[in-house]
Parts: sequence; C-alpha cells; structure tokens
Amino acid sequence: MPESLPRGIKSFSLVCTAPCHKEAALLVYSIRRFYDCPILIISDDKTKSYLSQFSMRDVICRTEANPEDLKAAEASLKVDSHNSFHSKGAIYKKMDAIEWAATECGNTMFVDADIVLTAPIQMDITHPVMLSPHYHTDNRKRDGWKYGGFNAGYIFTEEPSLAQTWRDIYLHRSRFYEQEGMAFFFEDYEVGKFNWFHNIGFWRNTKPLEPELPFDNALVKSIHCHFDSGAYLKANAGLTEAYDNWSEFWRGRIDPTLTTFMEDIKI
Repeated sequence: MPESLPRGIKSFSLVCTAPCHKEAALLVYSIRRFYDCPILIISDDKTKSYLSQFSMRDVICRTEANPEDLKAAEASLKVDSHNSFHSKGAIYKKMDAIEWAATECGNTMFVDADIVLTAPIQMDITHPVMLSPHYHTDNRKRDGWKYGGFNAGYIFTEEPSLAQTWRDIYLHRSRFYEQEGMAFFFEDYEVGKFNWFHNIGFWRNTKPLEPELPFDNALVKSIHCHFDSGAYLKANAGLTEAYDNWSEFWRGRIDPTLTTFMEDIKI
C-alpha cells in the first residue's frame, strides 16, 4: 500500500482553564512561530482575558469551561476518579473543542495546554486521525495497560465524528479517564501514529524523574511539559518532582525566543 501523503493543519484546538492560562499563552506563541491557522479554545473567563492582552491573531475562545460549567459537566458524568489532579469536566470539554474545530475548519490538531511546538509538525500527519504513542520504555510497559498506549493531549483529526466517538469511549469503555480507551479509535477510523520526536513527556524515560533524550535535541518537534509551577499545585509529590525536573531540563534546550517569552510572562 503506498505511503499516505501529508495533510496540512487547518486549525489547532485546546481546552484551558486557570491556573494553566500562562502555559496556554506559551503554547499559542509556539504555534504562531510556524502556523497562521485559527486556534480555537474552550476556556474560562480568566484564560480568555489573559490571552487577549497578547493580541495574537485568530485566537478564538468560547468561555464554556468556567467553574460552574465544569461542575455541571462533572455532575452528569459517571466516570471513576483516579486522582485529585485530573478534572473530569475539563476532560469532557476536549471533545467539544475537537468537534467545534474539526467542523468549522475541516481538521484540527488538538493539543493540551502544556504542549510547546519546537518545529513544524504537518509533514508527519499522514492519516485522517493521528495519535501519539507513549513509547514507554521496557520497564514501564505495564503503564500502557493502566494509562493507555496513546497520549490524550496530542491528536490530529479531520473527522468531526471523532468527538462523539471519544465521548462514548470516555463514558463507557476506558479504564483511565479518556485516555486508556483511545485504542478503540482503530475500530472506526484510519489511524496513523506520530513518531517519537513528537509530544515528548516524562513518561518516555526509564527513570521519569531523571530527564534525558535518546536522540539529538535538534530532532524534537514538540514537548509536553508543565513550565508554570502554578499549573500543577494539586499534583502529587511524584508528579511534582517530574514536572520540576523536566521544566528545568527543557529550559536549557529550547529556542531562546521561547525562553524569552517565558521570562516575559514570568514562568
């Protein structure tokens, strides 16, 4: 079968609420270094207000993730809680963001607010749906069973119906929030996989608390890292240490224009 051709990105989408608003600004700034397409955000009022001060073009917020919105969403969800860090209501809004962006723009690259692009990524998008494997090391293979083989914060789709499919998986078929059940996408869609230069997070390492890369830093296309400590105040001790260590690691390796922006917004 011939290799699929790359697909252009027509929009980016995300969900963001305070206290992740500064990280969302960094994400938008990193996107705008490479892309001019619309960025559609399901947000709270604080995030919309914060982002508006930067006058970044084509950043469109729908304020449907205020505390009362998330509380109402969570009350309607019969989903197990696995920790105090993940918001079940905010997770449910991911599907709204994807449906909105894919319907209005033709396709969307959905990203978590703590993603940073370090290079263009469209040349690796070869299928109607693209997922990002966790690429767990051998000593962490069991994490794939518990948390899923794919990361829920980095998804491309040109299929608006993916949003409803994902809602159904989240509510009825996934062991860990919306993420573990993502393998069920293969039942309904033609799915490709991003290579391991994308979406690099602490889960990639044999020892997640000790940051390192198994390849040249110049090959990295996107990283998944909390740079604002205020964004993870509710994380447990292990996650907090991982976030702290990886934040320090990446600050010395990303483009200086990104670190300058981070200094400007005080993260």
